[in-house]
Amino acid sequence: MSEPKEKTPVGTIAPRQVVLRTRCATPEELVERYYRRALERGFLFENPKDYPPGTEVRLFVQLADGQTAISGRGVVASAPEGSELGFAVRFRSMSAKTRTLLEAMLARHKSAGTESNAVADAGLERSLRRMVLVAGDSAIRPPMARRGKGHAGPIIGIDLGTTNTCCAVVKNGRPLVIPSRRGHNTVPSVVAVNPVGEVLVGHAARSQMEINPERTIYGSKRLIGRPFASPVVRQVRDRFHYRIVEGPRREAAVQIGERQFSLEEVASKILEEIRAIAQDYLGTLVQRAVITVPANYNENQRQAVCRAGELAGLQVERIINEPTAAALAYGYNRQIDQKVLIYDLGGGTFDASVLNLYGNVYEVVATGGDTFLGGLDFDTQLADHVLMEFQRSLGKLPHMERVAFLRVLQGAEFAKIALSDASTARISLPFIGTVDGKPVSLEQTVNRETLEELSRPLIARTLKVCDQVLARAHLNAASIDQILLVGAQTRMPLVWRMIHEHFGKEPLKGVHPDESVALGAALLAESLDKLDAVVLIDVLPMSIGVGVPGGSFRRILEAGTPLPASRTFGLFTYQDDQREMVLPVFQGENAKVDDNEFLGAVHMTGIPPGPAGKRMIEVTFGLSPECLLTVAARDREGAALCEVIMSTKETPTELRSRLGLIEPPSAPKPPASPPEVPGAAPACAPECPPPRPSAATPARVATPSAQPHASTASPPRLVAKQDKSQCKGLLRRLLGIFKPRE
Repeated sequence: MSEPKEKTPVGTIAPRQVVLRTRCATPEELVERYYRRALERGFLFENPKDYPPGTEVRLFVQLADGQTAISGRGVVASAPEGSELGFAVRFRSMSAKTRTLLEAMLARHKSAGTESNAVADAGLERSLRRMVLVAGDSAIRPPMARRGKGHAGPIIGIDLGTTNTCCAVVKNGRPLVIPSRRGHNTVPSVVAVNPVGEVLVGHAARSQMEINPERTIYGSKRLIGRPFASPVVRQVRDRFHYRIVEGPRREAAVQIGERQFSLEEVASKILEEIRAIAQDYLGTLVQRAVITVPANYNENQRQAVCRAGELAGLQVERIINEPTAAALAYGYNRQIDQKVLIYDLGGGTFDASVLNLYGNVYEVVATGGDTFLGGLDFDTQLADHVLMEFQRSLGKLPHMERVAFLRVLQGAEFAKIALSDASTARISLPFIGTVDGKPVSLEQTVNRETLEELSRPLIARTLKVCDQVLARAHLNAASIDQILLVGAQTRMPLVWRMIHEHFGKEPLKGVHPDESVALGAALLAESLDKLDAVVLIDVLPMSIGVGVPGGSFRRILEAGTPLPASRTFGLFTYQDDQREMVLPVFQGENAKVDDNEFLGAVHMTGIPPGPAGKRMIEVTFGLSPECLLTVAARDREGAALCEVIMSTKETPTELRSRLGLIEPPSAPKPPASPPEVPGAAPACAPECPPPRPSAATPARVATPSAQPHASTASPPRLVAKQDKSQCKGLLRRLLGIFKPRE
């Protein structure tokens, strides 16, 4: 059943849509199962991370066949005291059918002799866990090869870049870039708040960067989807000109004055600007988009981009990897049969992918990348050199304000661009600082040889990633038919020369380095509603698995697995009459969870009672074509336990503390563990990982790290020591716990 549509004025953000699909066959069954969720003019729901109180939403509760039973428009509010769910939608308007059902639920609740906000019953909790969130808050999305046509109108392709964002659309069968209001083909990925509180985006925001750096947000793509406590954020948060703080969901956020912006909100502001530009250009409402992401983005980062699109009022039809989009721009309707290496060196990230192209089929064979290597790093290398030469010429370090360092970085960027065509470039920055209270100016001439010497180590890192990708694809350089250069940084002559020397063949310059990714996204968008749609076969960039006691990482889905994919494993209970289990999920390639990315914890409840080790729970990990993860569990006898959204509210350390693996920080240190008694019950749950920081650069494509900078190289890993004595003996009992189904 299609959802009701409401007209939203152009330029305003439509209420966010939340769809809850139940397994109830009839409205009567819905009343019986979920009457404890009903409020006088509202409905309780789980809101793990997406919507703060006050967010305007449209809520739809559906039956198993997709028909809407409850619908209404309202705002997110805190749930009444005592509710375990914690959030509610308070309806401002609702359908007559909804009002009737809510009244029936409230009457049923009253007859049960319980308060309307009580949701602690164990049987009901199991029922709530079976409610599948399929839109809005959900971190789980259905496969998106071809979505339902929720909105009409054009679908645009968006390359959401670290430094610049590009938008394209297909008109009359040809893809074209949509220019900005100033006539540029890209829009700076910059958001700012001016002194009077007005939010600026794009060129207007970038123009105030020099005079108002503390209120200008740039490079947010590198930190989106990362928790504030991650080593990456901790290492660089004090090196940006703006304040990075902990958000309400423990994510990295930005504080400007008294206002706080999540990085998803920052990205949504950029996407809103792109959407407005596209609407002005096309003369029609734009509500659908295909958005690109780096191939090496993890699950949390991909979900964050999806939510940013929704915040911008866009129905995100597909998330596509940037190298795949570039290959699509190169091979669309050319009927070629080639193996292509995509070398994508953008402003903030590097990706390398090997694809088989045949007809309109684009098969990713292997992929890799570095989310902390891009044009910004080249700028910083040159800026460091300029500052050292400046200090040497003065004989001492001048006093410089923070804005002065930003001016040096911008001067280095302009010089780098100029040196792609010229042999020398002049950097002139008047009144950059003071020495002994007297103003000094920076005047330097930089030559191409110096820039290339500084850049060689960075390019060597990209080539190492390429070699790793080829090795995973079981190919060598001679097996590659074409090397396609993508990203503005590939304009540097040294990049072209080093690739030529390394692979023994000239890279192809057949696509525009700034525009090819957006053009490919637009071509995919155009084909979605056609019967002969483009076929994309992507792969999982990094392995997904679980943490086990001792700090080991047990892979469930291996890197390079073709998408979509699913795999089911059996888990035995480890306590008598165990009713719940927690499974921490990680992504990465290291043997220890400390070095992998924590995605969240799967909470499984409602396990039928039985002796320890006799009850098996089957857990299924599923990946959509876009690499979006679902986790479902059931008893081996066939009863579904849950189909869950992973909780990311807890850090790995808190998760271990809650389940008894470690004491909370405020608790006294426990006495030493007694000697292990053979056959004794374990003192800790088998699904608990050790505390871990996120990996800065995915370990699968680990490359030599340059010195960390505010917006550049990855910081060193911070690995917490783990007390293995608590899990001694238990790990041996778990060695065969994750056996794939035959």
